[in-house]
Amino acid sequence: MHEFNIDSVSRSSSGGIGGQGSHEHITHIGNSAGKWRLTRQDAITQIEMKVSAFYTVDGSTGKRAYIGVVREQGKAPYLRTHADGKWNDNLLAQPECSGECRTM
Repeated sequence: MHEFNIDSVSRSSSGGIGGQGSHEHITHIGNSAGKWRLTRQDAITQIEMKVSAFYTVDGSTGKRAYIGVVREQGKAPYLRTHADGKWNDNLLAQPECSGECRTM
């Protein structure tokens, strides 16, 4: 299995009127040094088929938080990081993919 460091994401917002109650959704994950990004659906497929593993690195501790797929009834599957036995928001804390990141 190949492992990839994710250090940037692309987001879209939905819901809410005038910004009230809106939610950010990750549409792509990427690596700014490699100048690539992958759609959320392609990442979900690769994770579930055990082709690739994706992770973020905590800048203060150097620890990896692996990205998993969360499936909740009535909702589309989404990506979230998991470290130390807990789901967390490390992925949403990543900066936006630059315009140089190309979709693979």
